[in-house]
Amino acid sequence: MRYRFVTLDVFTAERFGGNPLAVLPEAEGLSDAQMQKIAREFNLSETTFVLRPEAAGATHKVRIFTPVHEMPFAGHPTVGTASLLLAEEQNEASVVLEEKVGLVPADVSRKGTLLSATFTAPLAPFRRDEPGLTEAEAAEILNVPVEDISASAPLWSAGVPYFIVPLRSREAVDAASFNLPAWRRIAAATGRAYALYLLTPDEGGPHALYARMFSQHHEDAATGSAACAAAGYLAATATDGTTHWQLRQGVAMGRPSLLRLSAEVQFGHALKVRLGGDCVLVSEGWIEAGD
Repeated sequence: MRYRFVTLDVFTAERFGGNPLAVLPEAEGLSDAQMQKIAREFNLSETTFVLRPEAAGATHKVRIFTPVHEMPFAGHPTVGTASLLLAEEQNEASVVLEEKVGLVPADVSRKGTLLSATFTAPLAPFRRDEPGLTEAEAAEILNVPVEDISASAPLWSAGVPYFIVPLRSREAVDAASFNLPAWRRIAAATGRAYALYLLTPDEGGPHALYARMFSQHHEDAATGSAACAAAGYLAATATDGTTHWQLRQGVAMGRPSLLRLSAEVQFGHALKVRLGGDCVLVSEGWIEAGD
């Protein structure tokens, strides 16, 4: 069986920036094993498969695979898939994606060739009960001096958990590199095998942030699920009401990305998080499903 695929660059208005995504918009009939093999073949951070919805209220079911496992939720696949559905169906102003984590509503729009989507995070961000990384642990994993880490790194989640690591400057963020042996040793000793989301103030005002994301498998050009988790961390110093942040990521990789994040904040807590961005179509073709 042959299946059509489309690739997009997500969280960018220009091709060959942002975070690339492969989408199979008509994926009925594929097995779990076939989806995993196809995601491994594309070897992007994620590949999505669009299916008929099963949950009440959903317009589409979406399964998200990295090259090595399935994800319950991810930001750039949600933005990219929702945007593609608008381009394909041409009559949608909103979609409700059924993901493993639950229903994810998204508003979508198109201006010429530029597609955009903004979704509501399936969960309000919450701080996990597990201890975070100490400044020394974070510094060792990131190969930076401990004084470049401005505070300990708590563990936050809005569907996928991340250590939120505050650094003192963009230069410190750019200087970081992932020490996989140190990460594995600390993860094995503590039982906390989670990715790290690095944040520091950026040019452009008090709500502009500069970010990178490291996991055991790769550095990511744009990580929407991490940004949603970070909203919980950022809300602690935000005033009540709706706060908007702009996050730049992927710059050090040569894949500049721009993520638009907002949260309804009350008493230092993010009650509802929205994440959006632009994306552009890049390629289209067919892939054999195999066994």
